[in-house]
Amino acid sequence: MTRVALKGLLGRKLRASLTAIAVVLGVAMISGTYILTDTIKGAFSTVFTRAFQHADAVITHIRYPYLYGPRQLAPREWSIIRRIRDGRTSIPVIDGGLTLESRAYADNAAHAVLLAVDQPDKSAGRTYHVADEATPTDAERALEIAPKVVEKLRRLSSLTPASTQPVLESLS
Repeated sequence: MTRVALKGLLGRKLRASLTAIAVVLGVAMISGTYILTDTIKGAFSTVFTRAFQHADAVITHIRYPYLYGPRQLAPREWSIIRRIRDGRTSIPVIDGGLTLESRAYADNAAHAVLLAVDQPDKSAGRTYHVADEATPTDAERALEIAPKVVEKLRRLSSLTPASTQPVLESLS
């Protein structure tokens, strides 16, 4: 098997070389993107820390996720429950259900804000990301809810992000 693969590569040297170059460039682009993102985050953090170091007003930035809990108007899980109760055997999820969305229980998020407010000397000029420790994917969330509503869910239907957007070109 290896002999056949090597023979095929040697027979198409240009294709093999271009494929190798494409892989190397792709990895370099992804690595470069990660490095650039981390560099920008570090630069902004440094800029904000220095800017507020001698200021009269100090800001604490708290990044909130999607909140759930008491008095929630429209729980996101209701779309899954409604589809199952309607007798549908498939639940549509974007990108195979691999989408991650940070969430936090409302009382826990409020507690995080109170910790920052009660300790201004420690929280001054810092950024806090408030979210639950575990972040299940959309598919994991749907598969966890389904058995509690119905005995068997047949499948999750994967949608691409583009297929979920309305087509506006036909209106113009």
